[in-house]
Amino acid sequence: IANRVWDEDEEAKQLAQRGFFCRADSSRLDFVPDNTFDFTYSGYIDPIVDPLQLWPTLTTDEQWDKAVELCKLDEEKAKKSQAIQNDWHASWVEHLIRIAKPGKVIAIENGAESLCTNPDDWGGVDKSWWNEAITTYQWDVDPDSLYIEDEVPKGNWQDTRYHIFFRKNKP
Repeated sequence: IANRVWDEDEEAKQLAQRGFFCRADSSRLDFVPDNTFDFTYSGYIDPIVDPLQLWPTLTTDEQWDKAVELCKLDEEKAKKSQAIQNDWHASWVEHLIRIAKPGKVIAIENGAESLCTNPDDWGGVDKSWWNEAITTYQWDVDPDSLYIEDEVPKGNWQDTRYHIFFRKNKP
């Protein structure tokens, strides 16, 4: 149903007659008041391709190849790169948490592991990061509500993706 809702505004209106959908860039939700929605959701969070700006003249594909090499050749730079990636993901999630009503659900679909963990995907944050992030970024969510579910295998490169679910704390 989620795919149908996001594809057609008219269908979204018919399915959600008691509320409304706000389709927007999850990294730019400053205009939305706090505690607005009963459910906040984001699909795949696009990674930063070259977080350290090491290869600005290369194509995106070449930058990804270099980032995978970095994981093998320079662990310190790879960790710095991943820290920037973590902060980028956190900025999206913080908006989703802020605009969710207390006690309501925040969901992120199609999370990807980091490039160093899974060099066959586009990069993201490791599953273990989510539990750490709740404390590190002081997110206003119930840590016991965190649930991560693996993508159902379809026999393609996205088989290692996962989905995240948690609830905003109640007052």
